[in-house]
Amino acid sequence: MSSDADLLADRRSLRRKLSLWRLLALAGVVVLAVAGGLVWSGRLPGSTAQAHIARVTISGFISGDRRTLDLIKSLEDSRASAVLLSIDSPGGTVTGSGSAV
Repeated sequence: MSSDADLLADRRSLRRKLSLWRLLALAGVVVLAVAGGLVWSGRLPGSTAQAHIARVTISGFISGDRRTLDLIKSLEDSRASAVLLSIDSPGGTVTGSGSAV
């Protein structure tokens, strides 16, 4: 008789554990679905997928730096609604300042 009682107790214990794992798996699927939806819609904080205003600061001597030009050209691919360009420069070469335009 005691073996039947032990068997029933073990089955209840396993059923509770299984229910807990099912609940945790369901919660995990819900969290992943919400996170995937946020990533897909671009509504994560700090995400460049959502509309934003890009700020580019150019300081120092303007000499046609390729890195700065690549940064400005990469703004075409982003979803920036506007670009705020701040230039703090004493001047530069004619070709350097002409290529940034």
